[in-house]
Amino acid sequence: MAGCDGAHVYEGITREKVDFILQKLGEGKADVSGDADGPWDIDTHNSGVKLKCKWDEAASQMAIMVTDKKKLVPCVMIWQKIDSLMGKV
Repeated sequence: MAGCDGAHVYEGITREKVDFILQKLGEGKADVSGDADGPWDIDTHNSGVKLKCKWDEAASQMAIMVTDKKKLVPCVMIWQKIDSLMGKV
């Protein structure tokens, strides 16, 4: 298993949005570790996908990296799903 190269950075991420994202991850049965301000390590329990998220409060940006996944899961599909979900935040 291996991750995907690079990170995607999302703009306009406020404290309220961070709290919403973390709440939804918990409702989706993901395991999230890290303190309230991150960074967070996330095990989605879906196709071996594991993420690392870093939030820059001053810049209102969140960077998400795919750190692990099952070999047969294409990175493009993971990013499409994450981009879609982040667009709804």
